[in-house]
Amino acid sequence: MDELVGNLRYAIRQFRQAPLFTATAILTLALGIGGTTAIFSLIHAVMLRSLPVSDPGMPENVARPLHSEYVDGHYFSTLGVGAFYGRVFTPDDDTPGAPPVVVLSHRVWQMTYGSDPSVVGSVFVVEGHPFTVVGIAPAGFFGETLQSDPPDIWVPLEQEPLINAAGSLLRQPVSAWLRMIGRLRRGATTEGMLPRVTAVLRRWLEYDSGYPANWMPDVIHELPKQVLNVIPAGVGVAEMKEEYGRSLEILLAVCGLVLLVACSNVANLLLARGVTRRAQTAVRMAVGATATQIVSQALVERVLLAIAGGVIGLLVAIAAARLLLALAFHSAHFLPISVRPSFAALGFACVLALVTGMVFGAAPAWLATRTDPAEALHGSGRGSSDRSSIARKALLIVQATVSVVLVAGATMLGRSLNKLEHQDFGYQVDGRVVVSLNNPPATYS
Repeated sequence: MDELVGNLRYAIRQFRQAPLFTATAILTLALGIGGTTAIFSLIHAVMLRSLPVSDPGMPENVARPLHSEYVDGHYFSTLGVGAFYGRVFTPDDDTPGAPPVVVLSHRVWQMTYGSDPSVVGSVFVVEGHPFTVVGIAPAGFFGETLQSDPPDIWVPLEQEPLINAAGSLLRQPVSAWLRMIGRLRRGATTEGMLPRVTAVLRRWLEYDSGYPANWMPDVIHELPKQVLNVIPAGVGVAEMKEEYGRSLEILLAVCGLVLLVACSNVANLLLARGVTRRAQTAVRMAVGATATQIVSQALVERVLLAIAGGVIGLLVAIAAARLLLALAFHSAHFLPISVRPSFAALGFACVLALVTGMVFGAAPAWLATRTDPAEALHGSGRGSSDRSSIARKALLIVQATVSVVLVAGATMLGRSLNKLEHQDFGYQVDGRVVVSLNNPPATYS
């Protein structure tokens, strides 16, 4: 322990004596670690993080548009989600003739209605029809799908005809607009239920699909190919994962290459610094320091640099993740993805910093012990200089190779984006606009 404390003090003194070197090494590592951690944070949030669900066996008139989602009466109980305040839906709320009710999201309740508990029991007017707020969803729950602008209110499925009137889809068998999410009984497996749900699908296609009669011969011919895939839903409906997963994986690989270049730069700096400190190392060895002590002290110095780079890299990761989300979802009003590093992201950054310090600090530390004290004190040290020169040249080759790959990839990406931007659509696009019209509400005038 005393030796470790001494190595830490010695490393801090060395950093103070070379502030420019210290700042350059830390910032270089921070950029590499920060970029990689930012992409890992997004991958964890989009592809790995589970839904915030459990695992069980109005004071004033406020007019504003709300994003709604139709769900059945078992929705919240299937997900194991209770109400933050009030209650959630029961099967009785999703029956024909049931009183119109809604559940409000915690975010809207907090931001729009000031967390006023009297909102529960008040009446909202939805498309001209009164709906009673029966409960507030828990904080952090944004539905079963990770998406921008998640639902603000949840409405029982049986109320869809009331809201959409003539445009209702609920009683139209050919309209496939609902998702199914279920909870397996204890001991059951997806493999066991797959044949049963596939049989239900084929029976529905043959007898209840409502397809035109002239379609049915083809439908029946294709029945053996119709299979339902049952997949785990712990991370929710993976729309965002399917849309952005591949791009995030590519970005993570690119950031890994950038980190490799950054580490090579720092290793080169450490090798160069080791050459300038040969005489100092020689004196320590001449007075009795062992090779193990020299290497241990050098590794402590490298790991401290990497940890400092990792800490600053977390700040870079937060800024980079926020920038990426702003660019990817520039039109979204709200995005349920936090840019604050999760425990997994923090652990990833710590491990990355430690591995970086150990791997790219080992070679310079080992070369530091190859110095002959007598030669170094006389100013020659040619053997050690040659070895460090070979190592620096090898690192330069690695840097150049990886940089060429990155530049080539960036050039091809730029060309692809340029072609997409100037794509010929076969008609005049100047002065043309695309307008999307939604059905106006019943109270619109």
